[in-house]
Amino acid sequence: MIVRLGLLDRDEKYIKLLSAYFNEHSDSSFQIESYLFFDIENYRKFQKNGKKLDLLLASTELLVDTESVEDTGSVVYLTEDSSIKTWNDRPAVCKYQRADKLLMSVRGLAAGRLGEGSNFSLGTKGGIIAFMGAAGGVGTTTSAMGCACRMAMLGKSVLYFSVQQNARPESVFQSGASMSDVYYAYREWKSMGSNEGFGKLQLKLKSMVNEDSESGVASFKGFDLPLDALDIKASEISELVEVLSGLYDVVVVDIESRIDDMTIELLKCVDWMVMISDGSEKANYNLQRLSVSINELNNQTGRFSGQIGYLYNKFGSSSQRITPESYITDLGDIPRIINSGMNEIVRNLKNSEAYVLLEK
Repeated sequence: MIVRLGLLDRDEKYIKLLSAYFNEHSDSSFQIESYLFFDIENYRKFQKNGKKLDLLLASTELLVDTESVEDTGSVVYLTEDSSIKTWNDRPAVCKYQRADKLLMSVRGLAAGRLGEGSNFSLGTKGGIIAFMGAAGGVGTTTSAMGCACRMAMLGKSVLYFSVQQNARPESVFQSGASMSDVYYAYREWKSMGSNEGFGKLQLKLKSMVNEDSESGVASFKGFDLPLDALDIKASEISELVEVLSGLYDVVVVDIESRIDDMTIELLKCVDWMVMISDGSEKANYNLQRLSVSINELNNQTGRFSGQIGYLYNKFGSSSQRITPESYITDLGDIPRIINSGMNEIVRNLKNSEAYVLLEK
């Protein structure tokens, strides 16, 4: 999807730098074609040639009113005050903010501006890897985040997507909007009867995510409140995951440690269901029960086309392996990293050999 974006501002250095940033951070799913105007006369000449923009970011100083604009719906004002949200009854964004935040705003504004024709889903969906713990506290989130870092290090576009009630990805990654806001956007799209195609939803979701500058992993923040997660239907989770897989090479999904409707729905679309154990007696016992349950679900429905894997987190001092069933792949071990916080552990895991089989 290419969005024709006009930048109207007297500060030539500012809009040239902004345009360069937008071009540098475009990808195959969202590209910006920039048009720079340093005064209103240049913009008027552009209009007289019959050219149109999808969005025009215009300084309040240069575009005093919208009378000279043929399509007023394309106008978004650039202000110098972050508290101003509208100007002349049009949306407004602050020019003095981080360029990545301004890019997120542009994506969101484009999502509201463009209609059904904006479906930019990739031709083939990316891989989906779900992580589930055999019990609480066995390192599921750490393992999932480490996998995301590993995939990003290999040059893949990666989204870490946690549906755990109390997840806080922002404690490790520079994250975007909250999961509560993500589901609000999804339901807003759904309320339109889903007649506008997935493109508008994808564009909106892309505007809400943020990419961590160090690891390259994209993510949303956790739920505003755990209660927000209770309202989400299992079918909505799986649909969102599949929509997002059209935007990324890999989507790493971090789910609760239990078999429920959400797990069953996700089994229909994931390429890998990876179960984590710390090797303790309780975790290994639960691990066997989970794997048998998943296999039975597949035998009953026949809809699980992915693979099941074990991954052992060796942070425990009394870890003990169990022999997996024939339908389970032993992926290996998460190495024990001592005297480190979660942030450091996650980023070190990008070098782990435990994720090699998941890379294919």
